Amino acid sequence: MVTKISILAFYLRIFPDRTFRISTFILMGIIIATLIAFLPSIIWECDPVSNAWTGYYGDPQHRCLNIFLISWIGSAINIVLDLAVMLLPIPHILKLSLSPRKKMQVLAMFSVGLL
Repeated sequence: MVTKISILAFYLRIFPDRTFRISTFILMGIIIATLIAFLPSIIWECDPVSNAWTGYYGDPQHRCLNIFLISWIGSAINIVLDLAVMLLPIPHILKLSLSPRKKMQVLAMFSVGLL
């Protein structure tokens, strides 16, 4: 999540367009909200917390969240956010007054993360 925010901060330095900046700040807010939502569920996955790494399941008081479900949901959200971060600058790159060859080179540079 911090990497995504740093990439978006880099975008803010490159692209001065007001609508782009607003969409970048909105995407930053969504990323931060996702981090705030998932962090407690990962930290306090089990009750007591020590059972997350000791794996003691004989205790009837042992309660854990479904970490596989949390992982799948988090992965899906991260994929969508990654795509949003990578695709955000493409319309602005296409508007640049560069030769078609240079535009393709810049698009390739920004799209390396899609591989």
